[in-house]
Amino acid sequence: SSFVEVLVAIIIVIVAAGMLIRICLGLITDGGLTKITTDEFNSLLSDLLVVSVGIEFVKLLIRHRLEDVIDVMMLAIARQMVVEHLSMLSMLIAVAAIGVLFSIRRFLFTCSNLPVINKKKSKKLEEEQEK
Repeated sequence: SSFVEVLVAIIIVIVAAGMLIRICLGLITDGGLTKITTDEFNSLLSDLLVVSVGIEFVKLLIRHRLEDVIDVMMLAIARQMVVEHLSMLSMLIAVAAIGVLFSIRRFLFTCSNLPVINKKKSKKLEEEQEK
């Protein structure tokens, strides 16, 4: 199954890179950002944020960490808030959802989920704190 996940990650990276190249070429051939309308800007922003969500999803497929799941969820919610013109109630719910995800990330991660600090560095930190 890990081979299939890596294959899917490679396909997503290729698609994301293709979208990014298409966006850049579109900006160059159309005259750049100076002639862009509001609708075109929203479309450009949507495409760029889809690429970033895709990259985060690839990281999720490769590393299998809880932190990556929360990052993908936060990025997807933030993308929806920025690109779509939501009602005030939907915006409030989205902000609350991002707040809950930040709280989960901050308070509910166990020590096994946090990155391991080198023992030498932790001893140095203890010595500095004692001084």
